[in-house]
Amino acid sequence: MLANWQGLGYYSRARNMMHSAKHIQTELDGRFPDSYKELIKLKGIGPYTAAAISSICFDEPKPVVDGNVFRVASRFFGIKEDIAENSTRKVFEKVLSEVIPQDAPGDFNQAVMEYGATVCKPVPICEQCVLRLSCFAYEKKQIGNLPVKSKKTRVRERRIDYLVATHQGQVLLKKRSTKDIWQGLYDFIEPSDLTDLTFSRPITHLLSHQKLAIRFAQVEVNLEDFKSLASTYEAEPFSIKQILTLPKPKVIVDYVAELWSSTSPN
Repeated sequence: MLANWQGLGYYSRARNMMHSAKHIQTELDGRFPDSYKELIKLKGIGPYTAAAISSICFDEPKPVVDGNVFRVASRFFGIKEDIAENSTRKVFEKVLSEVIPQDAPGDFNQAVMEYGATVCKPVPICEQCVLRLSCFAYEKKQIGNLPVKSKKTRVRERRIDYLVATHQGQVLLKKRSTKDIWQGLYDFIEPSDLTDLTFSRPITHLLSHQKLAIRFAQVEVNLEDFKSLASTYEAEPFSIKQILTLPKPKVIVDYVAELWSSTSPN
């Protein structure tokens, strides 16, 4: 399943979707939950997704709160609580619950999200806003101060050095099992000893909260060293053709594509 998802990122979402699909099939007799209360119990379904599904699909008057909604609601109603705090979501939900129409909650939620994406943007187009005369931020000249967000997500910089160990058309890969990036996907060995290895220039690869600098050192080794590396790093030998079917991070997909083109006959 992860092989079909590769390149899209957010691999935990794929695992959660599969887990919830199995749960619905086996525990709920194939019946998809139709309320916020039941949806929120599914693995991978948070407040935003549960509210969106329940309101749009089942007409439950549950307000959606995402970045766009934070922006629209904070400016229009003058909500000054810090949106970086988890507790602030309840403040917005309470305010929006008082105005969401009972007969068209899905339309309301989609409209507010769309308004935040197209008009009430980070740099808003106030002259095109039909709500500006009732907008707290517009009236009080607080557009640039709302929403309040005190802290930003810190992007971690990280270097990954890969050893692409090959032997007679076989390449060593390992399955990432730790709770780190790319859990359950296959990538190359990360050698503990970098001595005598010649690495490529770093490739920058951006994740949601990490900036990776990735280097590759491709080495053809003898059989004894090949087996030793496999044992030391719990890696397995695969042919290039086999590697193409494995679930891999995008950066590995790109490298394997180059490796394939360089080893395939013209």
